[in-house]
Amino acid sequence: MRILRRLFRLFRLYPGTLLLSAVLLLFRAGVELLPPLVQKQLIDTVIERRDLSRLGVLIGALLGVYALQEVAAPLTSISGTRSAIGDRPSLEHNSQCGQDHRS
Repeated sequence: MRILRRLFRLFRLYPGTLLLSAVLLLFRAGVELLPPLVQKQLIDTVIERRDLSRLGVLIGALLGVYALQEVAAPLTSISGTRSAIGDRPSLEHNSQCGQDHRS
């Protein structure tokens, strides 16, 4: 229980970073779900129905989704490291200075 209280105290120090990380995590999860949807459309429309008129559009959409994934991946890792760059001292710094915050 003490560990959870300590963890929640840490969350209070960085509410913006925590919210940004949660939003970016949900965004990235949504982006990761897009390729199978586009691939399903590609298989159902182009291969099964032999409708080549949508082939270019679906391949372009798939390439766009892959590009979006490449943009989304670094964003989630940047948001995770923002708290380490912040202006508040870390727990390691406090324990080195003799100010251990254990309950």
